Amino acid sequence: MRRLSKKLQLDDEQQTKLAILQSAVKTTQVGMVELRHDSHRVLGELLAKNDFDRNKAVRIMHDLARQIDAHTGLLVDSFSEFFASLDCVQKERLRLIWQTNQSRHMRRWH
Repeated sequence: MRRLSKKLQLDDEQQTKLAILQSAVKTTQVGMVELRHDSHRVLGELLAKNDFDRNKAVRIMHDLARQIDAHTGLLVDSFSEFFASLDCVQKERLRLIWQTNQSRHMRRWH
């Protein structure tokens, strides 16, 4: 986030909004990692049996969806606040950073 702050030349208020966004992302990631580990364990249990327990599988999917839903508002609101605080030049820089990162990510997968 420091690199992003430097590249966008954020002022103190914008840096605070970015820190709030970073906190929201980290909170969401922690919850998702914990749930993912539980899901992997339960999936292993499902696969260990001769019959697939559809109800248990559906519960796992619902738990994942609830976890995402629980954090969606916080993530969207904090990103919206951060993005709204940027001027036109900063928004364009952010778009270019995003596109560059997406291009790098796609090259790694192909």
